[in-house]
Amino acid sequence: MVIAAINDDKLIEVVSAVQQEICSISSEEALRQVWNEKEELEELLRKHRPTLMVGGNIGFGKTTVASIIGTYGKIKEIREPVETNPLLDLYYSNMWEYNERMQLDAMNTRLYDIILTQQKYPNQPLIFDRTHYEDLYIFCETLTAAGIMKESQKKFCDWYFKMKLNQLECRHKVRLAPDMIIFLQGDIETGWKRIHSRDRPMEVRKDAGKGVGLTPEFYASLHSQYETFPKRVREIYKGHILTLPQDTVEVADATNSKGQLYVVKSVKEALKVVYE
Repeated sequence: MVIAAINDDKLIEVVSAVQQEICSISSEEALRQVWNEKEELEELLRKHRPTLMVGGNIGFGKTTVASIIGTYGKIKEIREPVETNPLLDLYYSNMWEYNERMQLDAMNTRLYDIILTQQKYPNQPLIFDRTHYEDLYIFCETLTAAGIMKESQKKFCDWYFKMKLNQLECRHKVRLAPDMIIFLQGDIETGWKRIHSRDRPMEVRKDAGKGVGLTPEFYASLHSQYETFPKRVREIYKGHILTLPQDTVEVADATNSKGQLYVVKSVKEALKVVYE
């Protein structure tokens, strides 16, 4: 699979043009257009068989965006098993005790999920609703800045992730880097509002005795780390990053036809740039 030289400036231009176009049309027109765009998206995905991953802060619609591409592009969507990991509830209850354990478990789980998925669906286009880079470049950094994770623990997690990544790629003869990251960007108020609207007990604690949950301060720290994520992840990831700002067009609502068109057309046009 031959990927064009990195030129994310072209992807920024693509998204800007799509945003301007969609803002000027009605929801009914957007719904009509998305069905026309989906055919070309399907063809690109079928022809090039990329692995796509969605990145972005909690509450910014990663699963929704993956679902939109999975549905309209007719490709396999791989979701993060949020509700089935017992460590996550323990982690939100006591981050000081479970932070390192949680991050190492998440790193292992995501890396092995990629391998198992590639083995189960060989030579097929795939989309994951989270990247495997965020545990190291977002959560470990945030936990350390908050004084919850020790600097020595962060250094170990950094070493472990890069070692495990290299080890698994060599052992299984696979490429664990995606062909493109779809990075969701938006203001902090939007994300915090969505977290409370979905009301997951492990994130929003109604009983202070249960633990801290996801506090506004911790969420703000995560948001700050995500602001520089596209630049910092370049240390290890050399592929394309498609940034989808959410300030103009809503993408978190799967019933929003403008949001669906925004995602479908942006990804379609970005793939055309990547494989030109």
